[in-house]
Amino acid sequence: MTNDAIRQMSQTRSTRHRFLFVSALFTGNEAFFLNLRNAVSRREDVEATWMPIELDAQEWFARVPPISWNFSLKNAVIARARLSALERSGKVFDAAFINHVTPAYLLGSFMKRVPTIISLDVTPRLLDRYSVWYETGSPQSLRSPIDRLKLRLTRNVYRSATELMPWSLLAKGSLVTEYDIREDRVCVLPPGIDLNLWRNPQADGTHENHARPVRFLFVGGHFLRKGGDLLLKAAQRPEFQHCEFHFVTKTYEDPHIENVFVYANVSPNSESLRSLYRTSDVFAFPTRADFSPLAVCEAMAMGLPVVATDVGGLKEMVDDGVTGFIVPRDDETLLVDRLSRLRSDAGLRHSMGKNARKKAEEIFNLDRNAHVIIEHLKRASTNRVPS
Repeated sequence: MTNDAIRQMSQTRSTRHRFLFVSALFTGNEAFFLNLRNAVSRREDVEATWMPIELDAQEWFARVPPISWNFSLKNAVIARARLSALERSGKVFDAAFINHVTPAYLLGSFMKRVPTIISLDVTPRLLDRYSVWYETGSPQSLRSPIDRLKLRLTRNVYRSATELMPWSLLAKGSLVTEYDIREDRVCVLPPGIDLNLWRNPQADGTHENHARPVRFLFVGGHFLRKGGDLLLKAAQRPEFQHCEFHFVTKTYEDPHIENVFVYANVSPNSESLRSLYRTSDVFAFPTRADFSPLAVCEAMAMGLPVVATDVGGLKEMVDDGVTGFIVPRDDETLLVDRLSRLRSDAGLRHSMGKNARKKAEEIFNLDRNAHVIIEHLKRASTNRVPS
């Protein structure tokens, strides 16, 4: 190896930024964290340390009450213990990126020393509006000491963060109006997906098999909350008897129906999941409670028109009449009407799907969004924004 090559390697090592990435692993947050890890791993200017907080974490104290009883408390205690172990082993970080607020609840002293960006798809106050679907109690539960403590911890984390990166304008609005965060400390950045991985070369319709039935796809771990029951009713209507309805979900309990196909063990980003998107015609998502679901990003990247409900940040993701349709929550009549229009009009499916792919390339580009995160971490490491 030449002296120039050795000198270049030494310079590269000395300029690498040491960043910590933390995330609670569940549903869309897990997929987002895996996607980000894949993108950052391709960069030579970052020395990344990854600290996922699993739902089934094996630390003994995570299985002991009262820690085991409370999701937020368990995430916080595990994150603090693991970070302490990393620092005792000699790890030093220039900045940190924490996805979801709960792992940061007990990291106040760390965040005072290390500039930290908090990424979030939802705030607890937003979540309270859909509490019946997320089993989080009700807005009135803030009267209890535990929930008041959680609210105070959340506000402290948001205010201690160097910067906040909500996935939607909806979440940004909650941060500003309900947590008194200055707008200049908030950067809206939607989640990113690998657009090379999530690509359907047949989405333009030139290879469409007109002999097969029109296929509707639903992806949602919680069948009832995501509105799977509404789609199941549509599947049994006479006008859809010759269509196929494919459900990727873990909580389907209904009886067998001839034109309904259920997949219970499909992993995020897997080839089996991508194949289902690739061979579908419409993504149907009549959810009752969601914020910025990655399944919608994936469908759009695959060139599928999306029929979704007007909840959370979905109106920011799906442009009504352009990349799909937005319908009111629990409006079966309008849902069936929009599904019927797409069922009977292949040209409309293809034009909306093309628009969906274009928007995915503009908004949900993993490499671009990961680059934004890294650049903000670099800036935070040298120029911490005051609380």
